[in-house]
Amino acid sequence: MRLSSVSFLLASLGSALSAELSYQVSSFRVVNDRSHCCWMFTLTLFLLLSCVHFYIDFYILQPEVISSENGLLEVTLTVDMVESLQGIEWSETGSRLAPGYNDLPVGPTLRVRQGDTMKVTLRNNLPPGSDLDKELYAYVRDAESDENNVTAIVNRISPLGAYGAPQFGYWGLNYMNLHFHGMSLSFTEEDVHTSIDGGEEKTYTFELPEDQETGLYWYHNHAGGTAAYSYMSSLMGFIEVLPASDDTPYLTTAPGVEGATEVLMMMSEGLVNPNGSVPPLFPIVMQFNWTSVCNGHLPNATTYNFEQGEKALFRVAHAGVEPYMYLSIPDHKMIIVGLDGLPVPTPMEVDEIQLHGGQRVEFLVQFDTPGTFIMTRAPWEALPSTPEFCQEQFGIPVAPCVSYAVERQVAIINVAEGTTATTRQGLTTDSIELPRYSENYQALAAQPSVATKLVQLQQDVDAYPLFQFPFDETIANPPGVPVAFGFNDRIWNPRVAAGQVTAGTCETWDVTAFPPGTGHPFHTHTAEFLVLKRDGVDVEEPYWRDTEAVNENITIHVCFNKVQPGEMFLVHCHMPSHSDIGMMAHYEVIAGETPSEPTEPSPAEPTAPTPAAPTAPTPAEPSAPTPDAPTPTEATPSVPAPTTVETPTSSGLIRVVAMGVWMALIGGFFFL
Repeated sequence: MRLSSVSFLLASLGSALSAELSYQVSSFRVVNDRSHCCWMFTLTLFLLLSCVHFYIDFYILQPEVISSENGLLEVTLTVDMVESLQGIEWSETGSRLAPGYNDLPVGPTLRVRQGDTMKVTLRNNLPPGSDLDKELYAYVRDAESDENNVTAIVNRISPLGAYGAPQFGYWGLNYMNLHFHGMSLSFTEEDVHTSIDGGEEKTYTFELPEDQETGLYWYHNHAGGTAAYSYMSSLMGFIEVLPASDDTPYLTTAPGVEGATEVLMMMSEGLVNPNGSVPPLFPIVMQFNWTSVCNGHLPNATTYNFEQGEKALFRVAHAGVEPYMYLSIPDHKMIIVGLDGLPVPTPMEVDEIQLHGGQRVEFLVQFDTPGTFIMTRAPWEALPSTPEFCQEQFGIPVAPCVSYAVERQVAIINVAEGTTATTRQGLTTDSIELPRYSENYQALAAQPSVATKLVQLQQDVDAYPLFQFPFDETIANPPGVPVAFGFNDRIWNPRVAAGQVTAGTCETWDVTAFPPGTGHPFHTHTAEFLVLKRDGVDVEEPYWRDTEAVNENITIHVCFNKVQPGEMFLVHCHMPSHSDIGMMAHYEVIAGETPSEPTEPSPAEPTAPTPAAPTAPTPAEPSAPTPDAPTPTEATPSVPAPTTVETPTSSGLIRVVAMGVWMALIGGFFFL
């Protein structure tokens, strides 16, 4: 990435002035010469301003990078309230104040190699939850608790469905955990059903296998019912797994890709209350008008500078709340070389990139023309959104009822005129040679399927009761709209399995969306899947994903080689406004040569007994977590160890600059 000439000059002069200042102070010349003192004071301020300019022009654009050393990545992610998004609309304070990692606008990038040990300590410095938070958290983990109450509490819903006020409120916003999205970790290793409260910490320790697939992954908070709140707060960061050996083929060093300037972009959205806080939940029926956020910064604070002819590799994660993201750069072709951390079978040249929620995409762009270009997210409509459709689906005869028809700026790209264009060959798909899928993936693709399952992502809008959830029919003219989101005729409940899968086997799943056209991003934990068909049509080249949008249906080949008997295999919609309220399911992992018949739950019959609306749980004492999920330990003052920090943080540099200014002022007045 090109540094501006002004920044480079300032940084160079600043370095020279710093050396001169050190020499003058060490020789005591400053003390005896008043004019010399004034001159040195001015130079000191100039040095500080040059550092600030240098920082703003370059470092603010990329997340901090923390790399493993000697086979170990040991890092602490500390959750505090972080101020960011200066200048965001709607905020009377002029910024966002929301949970974040390590006092950063977005979490640091964790860079490891195959076979490394990762020791990630999550330290929650937020205030502890309320007494009600603690009571509800203990209640949902108690095996004796009422199933319907648990469903309402976990999904923040009520018997009236998703649009009525949650029966027990938007509780637990300060609970935290980590999901290592896309990585082949067992359910036991990350256990997203266990969260830690404010004042607690938890350490995730696991050894990456030598055959862990290399590529770009990401981590984020996965505490139940708080996904949208977490994404709007930028509680996320990248993970990159490099080959154990530099000689192993890898995407960024592949012919045609090697030498490109890498640009990491963690894409999300921003919407705040007038006081700068993030809303706990987002409505589904509306025209979404939030702003785009990149690496925890607003678009006008996201500027990339290149020289004419420079080739860039953009590495983007969709860590937002929308199901789709359409990216483009005017007058520039983009060549997709990676999706979900893996090289694509064949490079694809496109004018616009469609990215599904939770996915990562890596694409090349060569900037041959000087000028300023705006990377944008295109407006789009999720559904037909006619008055008739909106009335049928949501009970609101106003169109549009689900719309993302707002064009949003992502970043500013400046291309300076230069001479390098004449020495660089044009970028084409033919000039790129990508690594092929690993032997592991090839073996899994050839492994026979032992069963076929129908997996449905559903929206229930017909009438009460919704799915299996009870409804008190004595309520006359219930308020709200009867809407619920679930899998296979059920709203998510952590204690009720959607079926069984057998460890070490592969199955064929037909994943469907009802109603069709919604575009639910379907995500699996622990294992990727091979996409065979989309909407009933064979794909030309089957491809591996950990997240894929379902418009009507997809047919996938999914293997359970990384899960153990007794664990859960978790799946969910990666649109947080859906997963937060019930569009999630898990399968029980069993041992054996062949799987038992799936225990798909049946929809609730209207004639079945329907108890009155559940009342708030009132256990005498909060129940302890179940034995297989250890209780979080109290925070300890231990400090994590060896890490290599490759990029300075914004908060750290600001503190250094502020201290330098203060010292310069004191020194100037003293010598004057």
